[in-house]
Amino acid sequence: MKKLFVAAAAVIAVTGTAQAEEFKFTFDRELLTTQSGVEKVYGRLEKRIESFCKDSGLRSLEVRSFETECQKDLMGQVVNQIGSTGLVSLHRNYLRVASAN
Repeated sequence: MKKLFVAAAAVIAVTGTAQAEEFKFTFDRELLTTQSGVEKVYGRLEKRIESFCKDSGLRSLEVRSFETECQKDLMGQVVNQIGSTGLVSLHRNYLRVASAN
């Protein structure tokens, strides 16, 4: 099993101010060979990014908007950096469904 480490830069909101942080994510590259594995990696990545971008304090609408943008941008960066066609396809499908709602 080959582990793949991905790092990306992100600007996150911390107590109402913008701050640059490095996001790190490690996963088993073998998982990207099956649809269920791709979904598992995507789910873990989504949760990790949500946690990474979230400000733990009281959040105004502006900070929540910043968190959402952080999550969207970082997910796109990491998915593209990983370069798996299955992961890219799943992400595009997710974006299409999200924009339809």
